Amino acid sequence: MRRLLLYCVIAAMLGALTPCPMKGDAIQPAAIGLLPSNQPDFGVVFYIPDDKTSDKDMLSELAEIKREGYRHVNISSWIWTNLSKGSSFRRRVDLVLDWCDRNDLGVWVLENIQYGRSEAGDFDKGVADAAGYLRPYVINWVDALRGHTCVRGFSLGNEVGPSFPKDPEKAPLYCQTFRNWLRTRYGAIGNLNKTWGSSYGAFEEIGIPAENTPGRIDMRHFATERFGKFYGAVFDSVIKPILGDKIGYGSKALADPYLYCDYPSATVLEWDDLVANEPLWVMRVLSDCDPRPLFDSEIHLYHDRYGYYPSVELVRYRYLADALCGETINSSFEWGAWTKPEIAAIHAQTPATLSEAYRLAPELHRFAEATRNARIGVLVTEPLFQKSSANLSARPVLVADSDGVRGANHLSYNDAFASVTSGSSAVVNDRPIPLSPAPLEDAYAALGTTGRSWRFVLDLDLDAQATRLDTIIVPGNTSIPNAALRDLLALPRSVQIEWAGDWPSENEYGQPLDPALLAALKARSRQNVDLYQAAGDYRDKTLGGFYTVTSLVKYGWWAPQKGSFSFSVRCPRIEARRIAESDGSTMVLLVNHTRNRMEIPSASRLPWYTAGQQIRDVTQQVIVDPKMQVILPPFDVHFFRYTK
Repeated sequence: MRRLLLYCVIAAMLGALTPCPMKGDAIQPAAIGLLPSNQPDFGVVFYIPDDKTSDKDMLSELAEIKREGYRHVNISSWIWTNLSKGSSFRRRVDLVLDWCDRNDLGVWVLENIQYGRSEAGDFDKGVADAAGYLRPYVINWVDALRGHTCVRGFSLGNEVGPSFPKDPEKAPLYCQTFRNWLRTRYGAIGNLNKTWGSSYGAFEEIGIPAENTPGRIDMRHFATERFGKFYGAVFDSVIKPILGDKIGYGSKALADPYLYCDYPSATVLEWDDLVANEPLWVMRVLSDCDPRPLFDSEIHLYHDRYGYYPSVELVRYRYLADALCGETINSSFEWGAWTKPEIAAIHAQTPATLSEAYRLAPELHRFAEATRNARIGVLVTEPLFQKSSANLSARPVLVADSDGVRGANHLSYNDAFASVTSGSSAVVNDRPIPLSPAPLEDAYAALGTTGRSWRFVLDLDLDAQATRLDTIIVPGNTSIPNAALRDLLALPRSVQIEWAGDWPSENEYGQPLDPALLAALKARSRQNVDLYQAAGDYRDKTLGGFYTVTSLVKYGWWAPQKGSFSFSVRCPRIEARRIAESDGSTMVLLVNHTRNRMEIPSASRLPWYTAGQQIRDVTQQVIVDPKMQVILPPFDVHFFRYTK
């Protein structure tokens, strides 16, 4: 029910309802707003230069961005940026907006209001009156943007998340609000003590729960709610009434579906891939579990000062494979930082990649839609998500805290990958670091070998998804939330429950599960050894064995003063899928997720091909001789159409 309410709120924001304008502020003419989901919106992070750069040169940069095929610029400012009328920066902003209006180049704005930090992120002020507190920091931007048709979106916060105060004395109102929230949730202190395993005499005794305790779970849920309310208040009360509800609103935050459940004011699922090359399952979880557009507002592909060990093939893979996962909006980091010879050489090929991505947009969109409508689901619960994403969030911390820092100039491609061992470990500055198992990563790898469309399903959405599923696969884990367990048991008998791995023994708070409910779950489900066995049961039986193999793909990252980080991701080696078209043809997708050139054995041929069919290589726009061997380059995304 929580998700059903959220969908209603989202529908209202996307145009079913129009918010009332503030007194004296008329809604301006409709902006370009978000592009339709079948039209990729690939752009760049663009920092407006100071007056040392002439107006002519600045506008020439915008013209070059447009020529290269980017569809928007993503502009940043900070709380100390002077955007008042008559200021030098405002003059430059007005020039940029006017040029973008005339030349059909979209504009996103990122205002660095940092929740929980000194940059206008005070906890108590946010609880007391977030809209009033933040209005002075955004109102000049709202004034600058009003009436401009180039406006695509407005973002608040840069690499922010649902933090909470470490010292209760420094945020008394926030902590009192937390206690009131607990009182509403539990009613009596005894109920809380039973859940937490604590012995409080009254709610007023509660401070900030210690790490790795049941109370920390409730603290996290409360913090997530406050995060959404903090930014949502200024969107709903200050910005949307003037700029309207057609543009994108969000925060460059964590790639966490549960965060966005508590952030209905956001109209995009905005995130930042931080140290680059996030596993595709991260995007799939967000896109599969929420209807709002997915936006990586700082995609890291190549850079002069940071190393992602890029290649032309990897850049193409990111644009096309991310779009397959439902992410069709991104801003490449950063314009002006692609000048080193090896980086400039890669960037020189990006316009062709963008052109190809736009040409293939219909095929990318059809497969993304097939995923959204798939009747095989993989359950996502908060414990599963936390367990799977722990490795991702640890990466920048491990790099920052690691010993034996090595400078960027001393690292090579082989240095980054020489000592990567497996999906359960990483290497930081040559030092092995154990990582946790990642069940959702395994789910993507395993289900990607089935030849079928499938999707992630959020536990909070199980009741709403009941009629849209034939099968729900649940990765084994020691814990499962009580509500998720009950919702699984409430699914109609027409939905097959596949339990992949060991049975759970406790709820999200670490308490033993109700024996009767656990027995009912076992009786209702079919147990598999693991996700790979479960996937095998649902594999397309006509798919050749060449397409049913998983592989570890290695990635690396480095930055000056921080050193190196390398890691590996489990994924399908060659992911194969097909869609039956209305004209009787079949569209086939092949994705080479590896760094290797893959030769498809003649015995395997292209999947699902039958004698007499004509094969058109949609990607290369040529007819393929079915007797010829097909070779997929590294990180390739390829479409074929079979016709009779």
